[in-house]
Order: sequence, then structure tokens, then C-alpha cells
Amino acid sequence: MKRDDIWRIIEAKYEDYCDRIVQMVQELPDDCRQSGDDSVLEDVWEEFKYQVQRDESAMFGAYENTITAICLKVVEKLPQHEQDLLWLVSDGYFKWDEQGESPDKDEDVANELYSRVCARASDEDLKRDPDEEAEVD
Repeated sequence: MKRDDIWRIIEAKYEDYCDRIVQMVQELPDDCRQSGDDSVLEDVWEEFKYQVQRDESAMFGAYENTITAICLKVVEKLPQHEQDLLWLVSDGYFKWDEQGESPDKDEDVANELYSRVCARASDEDLKRDPDEEAEVD
């Protein structure tokens, strides 16, 4: 097996876990939303994407904490060998390699997942854009 094959497999695993995390965020109850009931943003995922793409609100930390906790929960349920595999492409691995400190693999992989979820939020189109709809009104 070549390195490119290994990299592709790890990337596919991260993509799968990102899909799961996004679904979990979409399924959060309405009372987790920060916008009002009259918002065109239909769920927490849409609100998170909006804030990542535009401006973070003062309450963005609540989204960050919630999604990071979801990422950690997903990672903690993984078998150790899968955590180890995913850790190999995390920032934590490269920092450990450079600094030689004892790694916290759960946290490193969760942080990598959160980073990838943020990248997806940044790249994914909003279903409805409240700024464009405000201009029409």
C-alpha cells in the first residue's frame, strides 16, 4: 500500500466523521439556536455556517464549545486503533513530533475534526441568506 492510499483512507474517514458531526449539529433542538424565531436560518448548522462565513456573534463561543464537545464525543467512541490512525494527520501529531511532549490523541483528533467542520461550514453555501433577503425587503 502506498502513502497516497493511506492518506486517501484517512481523509475518507475524516470526511465520514465530519458528515456525522454536521448531521448531529443539524439535529440539535431549536432552543440551541441563537437567532430569533423569525430567522431564515433553519437550524444550528445554518447559523454556524453563517457566522463562520460572515461575522462571529458574541455568542459564537457557545457554538464552538458545543461542536467541539460533539467532536470529542465522536472521537471517544472510536476504537483506539482508529484514533491512532486519525491522529497521524492531525496538528497534534506534528506538534508532538516537533516538541516530543506526550500527546492527548483524543483532543488532537477532536480539534482536527472541528477544524475540518469549520472548513466545511466556510465552503458550504447557505440554504438561505438572511443578508440577501434583508436587501429584498
